[in-house]
Amino acid sequence: MKSSVTLYKSIPADLCKRLEQHFTVTEFDGLPPAGHRALTQAEGIIGSGGKVDLVFLAQTPRLRAVSTISVGYDTFDVEALTERAIPLMHTPTVLTETVADTLFALILSSARRVVEVAERVKAGEWKSGIGSDWFGIDVHHKTIGILGMGRIGLAVAQRAHFGFSMEVLYNARRHHAEAETRFNARYCDLDTLLAETDFPCVTLPLSEETRHLISHEQLGK
Repeated sequence: MKSSVTLYKSIPADLCKRLEQHFTVTEFDGLPPAGHRALTQAEGIIGSGGKVDLVFLAQTPRLRAVSTISVGYDTFDVEALTERAIPLMHTPTVLTETVADTLFALILSSARRVVEVAERVKAGEWKSGIGSDWFGIDVHHKTIGILGMGRIGLAVAQRAHFGFSMEVLYNARRHHAEAETRFNARYCDLDTLLAETDFPCVTLPLSEETRHLISHEQLGK
Protein backbone atom coordinates (compact mmCIF):
# COMPACT_ATOMS: atom_id res chain seq x y z
CA MET A 1 0.00 0.00 0.00
CA LYS A 2 1.26 3.46 -0.90
CA SER A 3 1.95 6.00 1.81
CA SER A 4 -0.45 8.96 2.03
CA VAL A 5 0.81 12.42 1.14
CA THR A 6 -1.20 15.62 1.46
CA LEU A 7 -0.31 18.29 -1.09
CA TYR A 8 -1.59 21.70 -0.03
CA LYS A 9 -0.04 23.90 -2.71
CA SER A 10 -0.44 23.60 -6.45
CA ILE A 11 2.57 22.19 -8.28
CA PRO A 12 3.17 21.48 -11.99
CA ALA A 13 1.17 18.53 -13.32
CA ASP A 14 4.24 16.50 -14.27
CA LEU A 15 5.60 16.74 -10.72
CA CYS A 16 2.23 15.73 -9.30
CA LYS A 17 2.21 12.65 -11.55
CA ARG A 18 5.65 11.70 -10.29
CA LEU A 19 4.39 11.91 -6.72
CA GLU A 20 1.38 9.77 -7.58
CA GLN A 21 3.67 7.03 -8.86
CA HIS A 22 4.92 6.50 -5.33
CA PHE A 23 2.24 7.91 -3.01
CA THR A 24 -1.50 8.28 -2.58
CA VAL A 25 -1.81 12.04 -3.05
CA THR A 26 -4.63 14.18 -1.66
CA GLU A 27 -4.65 17.75 -2.96
CA PHE A 28 -5.92 20.82 -1.12
CA ASP A 29 -5.82 24.57 -1.70
CA GLY A 30 -4.20 25.45 1.60
CA LEU A 31 -3.94 23.31 4.71
CA PRO A 32 -6.91 20.94 5.21
CA PRO A 33 -9.42 21.78 7.95
CA ALA A 34 -8.86 20.40 11.46
CA GLY A 35 -9.77 16.76 11.85
CA HIS A 36 -9.83 16.05 8.12
CA ARG A 37 -8.72 12.60 7.02
CA ALA A 38 -6.06 14.25 4.86
CA LEU A 39 -4.38 15.24 8.12
CA THR A 40 -5.09 12.29 10.37
CA GLN A 41 -3.91 9.80 7.75
CA ALA A 42 -1.08 11.82 6.22
CA GLU A 43 2.41 10.39 6.42
CA GLY A 44 3.84 13.30 4.49
CA ILE A 45 2.75 16.86 3.74
CA ILE A 46 4.01 19.13 0.98
CA GLY A 47 3.11 22.78 0.50
CA SER A 48 3.84 26.34 1.48
CA GLY A 49 2.32 28.71 4.00
CA GLY A 50 0.10 27.80 6.91
CA LYS A 51 1.24 27.22 10.45
CA VAL A 52 2.67 23.81 11.33
CA ASP A 53 2.88 23.92 15.10
CA LEU A 54 1.94 21.81 18.13
CA VAL A 55 -1.79 22.22 17.45
CA PHE A 56 -1.32 21.08 13.87
CA LEU A 57 0.96 18.17 14.80
CA ALA A 58 -1.60 16.89 17.31
CA GLN A 59 -3.86 16.17 14.31
CA THR A 60 -1.23 14.27 12.33
CA PRO A 61 -0.30 11.18 14.37
CA ARG A 62 1.05 9.31 11.33
CA LEU A 63 3.19 12.15 9.98
CA ARG A 64 6.73 11.12 9.03
CA ALA A 65 8.01 13.95 6.82
CA VAL A 66 7.25 17.59 5.97
CA SER A 67 8.37 19.51 2.89
CA THR A 68 7.83 23.22 2.26
CA ILE A 69 8.05 24.65 -1.24
CA SER A 70 9.90 27.72 -0.06
CA VAL A 71 13.22 28.97 1.23
CA GLY A 72 11.93 30.21 4.57
CA TYR A 73 10.46 27.93 7.22
CA ASP A 74 9.55 30.39 9.97
CA THR A 75 5.93 29.11 10.08
CA PHE A 76 7.13 25.66 11.10
CA ASP A 77 7.79 24.68 14.71
CA VAL A 78 11.21 23.15 14.10
CA GLU A 79 11.68 22.20 17.76
CA ALA A 80 8.38 20.29 17.84
CA LEU A 81 9.21 18.52 14.58
CA THR A 82 12.65 17.59 15.88
CA GLU A 83 11.20 16.16 19.09
CA ARG A 84 9.01 13.90 16.96
CA ALA A 85 11.89 12.94 14.64
CA ILE A 86 9.99 14.41 11.68
CA PRO A 87 12.38 15.84 9.07
CA LEU A 88 11.56 19.23 7.54
CA MET A 89 12.76 19.80 3.98
CA HIS A 90 12.82 23.09 2.09
CA THR A 91 14.06 24.48 -1.25
CA PRO A 92 16.93 26.83 -0.33
CA THR A 93 18.40 27.48 -3.79
CA VAL A 94 15.50 27.37 -6.21
CA LEU A 95 14.48 31.03 -5.75
CA THR A 96 17.84 32.71 -5.16
CA GLU A 97 18.08 34.52 -8.49
CA THR A 98 14.34 35.24 -8.59
CA VAL A 99 14.39 36.89 -5.16
CA ALA A 100 17.44 38.97 -6.13
CA ASP A 101 15.64 40.10 -9.31
CA THR A 102 12.56 41.01 -7.28
CA LEU A 103 14.62 42.95 -4.78
CA PHE A 104 16.09 45.08 -7.55
CA ALA A 105 12.64 45.56 -9.06
CA LEU A 106 11.57 47.02 -5.71
CA ILE A 107 14.66 49.22 -5.51
CA LEU A 108 14.06 50.63 -9.00
CA SER A 109 10.35 51.05 -8.38
CA SER A 110 10.96 52.94 -5.14
CA ALA A 111 13.81 55.05 -6.49
CA ARG A 112 11.89 56.12 -9.59
CA ARG A 113 8.45 56.30 -7.89
CA VAL A 114 7.11 53.92 -10.53
CA VAL A 115 3.97 52.88 -8.67
CA GLU A 116 3.04 56.44 -7.70
CA VAL A 117 3.46 57.74 -11.24
CA ALA A 118 1.55 54.77 -12.68
CA GLU A 119 -1.35 55.50 -10.32
CA ARG A 120 -1.41 59.12 -11.56
CA VAL A 121 -1.57 57.87 -15.14
CA LYS A 122 -4.44 55.49 -14.35
CA ALA A 123 -6.30 58.25 -12.51
CA GLY A 124 -6.00 60.53 -15.56
CA GLU A 125 -3.87 63.03 -13.66
CA TRP A 126 -0.92 63.06 -16.06
CA LYS A 127 -1.92 65.90 -18.36
CA SER A 128 1.54 67.26 -19.13
CA GLY A 129 5.17 66.80 -18.17
CA ILE A 130 6.00 66.02 -14.57
CA GLY A 131 8.03 68.20 -12.26
CA SER A 132 11.33 67.28 -10.70
CA ASP A 133 9.57 66.10 -7.53
CA TRP A 134 8.43 63.05 -9.49
CA PHE A 135 11.81 62.21 -11.05
CA GLY A 136 12.99 60.11 -8.14
CA ILE A 137 16.66 59.29 -7.77
CA ASP A 138 19.28 57.33 -9.68
CA VAL A 139 20.22 53.82 -8.61
CA HIS A 140 23.48 53.55 -10.52
CA HIS A 141 26.62 54.56 -8.60
CA LYS A 142 24.72 54.70 -5.33
CA THR A 143 25.50 52.63 -2.20
CA ILE A 144 23.64 49.45 -1.35
CA GLY A 145 23.73 47.99 2.16
CA ILE A 146 23.07 44.26 2.39
CA LEU A 147 22.16 42.64 5.70
CA GLY A 148 23.10 38.99 5.39
CA MET A 149 25.58 37.74 2.82
CA GLY A 150 24.19 34.31 2.01
CA ARG A 151 23.07 33.04 -1.40
CA ILE A 152 20.56 35.84 -1.94
CA GLY A 153 22.88 38.49 -0.56
CA LEU A 154 25.59 37.41 -3.00
CA ALA A 155 23.15 37.47 -5.91
CA VAL A 156 22.07 40.99 -4.94
CA ALA A 157 25.69 42.14 -4.59
CA GLN A 158 26.47 40.78 -8.06
CA ARG A 159 23.63 42.78 -9.63
CA ALA A 160 24.55 45.90 -7.69
CA HIS A 161 28.27 45.79 -8.51
CA PHE A 162 28.22 44.71 -12.15
CA GLY A 163 24.80 45.93 -13.22
CA PHE A 164 24.60 49.31 -11.50
CA SER A 165 28.19 50.16 -10.53
CA MET A 166 27.11 50.47 -6.90
CA GLU A 167 29.29 50.49 -3.82
CA VAL A 168 28.44 47.41 -1.78
CA LEU A 169 28.34 47.47 2.02
CA TYR A 170 27.35 44.43 3.99
CA ASN A 171 26.84 43.16 7.50
CA ALA A 172 26.88 39.48 8.40
CA ARG A 173 28.01 37.15 11.16
CA ARG A 174 31.45 36.96 9.59
CA HIS A 175 33.48 38.44 6.76
CA HIS A 176 32.70 37.02 3.33
CA ALA A 177 35.85 36.66 1.23
CA GLU A 178 34.01 36.01 -2.05
CA ALA A 179 31.86 39.14 -1.72
CA GLU A 180 34.87 41.27 -0.87
CA THR A 181 36.97 39.88 -3.73
CA ARG A 182 34.36 39.71 -6.51
CA PHE A 183 32.26 42.76 -5.67
CA ASN A 184 34.68 44.90 -3.65
CA ALA A 185 32.15 44.67 -0.81
CA ARG A 186 33.02 46.37 2.47
CA TYR A 187 32.11 44.80 5.79
CA CYS A 188 30.76 47.19 8.43
CA ASP A 189 28.65 47.18 11.56
CA LEU A 190 24.89 47.68 11.34
CA ASP A 191 24.84 51.34 12.41
CA THR A 192 27.56 52.28 9.91
CA LEU A 193 25.79 50.41 7.12
CA LEU A 194 22.48 52.16 7.78
CA ALA A 195 24.17 55.55 8.04
CA GLU A 196 26.09 55.24 4.76
CA THR A 197 23.77 53.27 2.50
CA ASP A 198 21.23 54.65 0.04
CA PHE A 199 19.35 51.36 -0.25
CA PRO A 200 19.35 49.03 2.78
CA CYS A 201 18.34 45.47 1.90
CA VAL A 202 17.53 42.68 4.35
CA THR A 203 18.34 39.21 2.99
CA LEU A 204 18.20 37.38 6.31
CA PRO A 205 15.93 34.49 7.28
CA LEU A 206 13.16 35.47 9.68
CA SER A 207 13.85 34.23 13.22
CA GLU A 208 13.56 35.50 16.76
CA GLU A 209 17.10 36.81 16.38
CA THR A 210 16.35 38.82 13.21
CA ARG A 211 12.76 39.91 13.90
CA HIS A 212 12.63 43.71 14.43
CA LEU A 213 16.36 43.88 13.72
CA ILE A 214 16.09 47.43 12.39
CA SER A 215 14.18 50.20 14.13
CA HIS A 216 12.51 53.26 12.65
CA GLU A 217 15.10 55.41 14.38
CA GLN A 218 17.97 53.51 12.77
CA LEU A 219 16.46 53.90 9.31
CA GLY A 220 16.22 57.62 9.92
CA LYS A 221 19.96 58.04 10.34
